[in-house]
Amino acid sequence: MDLRMTGDVVSRLCFDFAVTVVTDRGFELSIGSDFIFNPSVGEPVEVSPEGLTNREVLLQLFQEPIVTALASEDGSLVLNFAGGQSLAVQPDTDYEAWTLSGTNGFRVVATPGGGLATWGSGEANA
Repeated sequence: MDLRMTGDVVSRLCFDFAVTVVTDRGFELSIGSDFIFNPSVGEPVEVSPEGLTNREVLLQLFQEPIVTALASEDGSLVLNFAGGQSLAVQPDTDYEAWTLSGTNGFRVVATPGGGLATWGSGEANA
């Protein structure tokens, strides 16, 4: 599923018990499960939103345009950025691994155990 974030620019990164990525067009992606971040240079890094592990590597995404944002029916998510970085989130057996909200009620949730739940028009600013 194309999450329609292509061309959006990361305008804010938030770190608490999740990693939240906010874009200039109003998307808010909250990642609550461990995920893999591939920097433009160097080895892939596992990021743990609940711990203090490796979150600083995500700062390079600030002001970075999104090239693709794709969710699979199994609940996995892949974002690719213009600078060559990417992040990949796998579904969680017990929790919502990630949620995406846009304007006009658009929402996609990776459901526990795998799968997607969607609401709204399918466009952030329809």
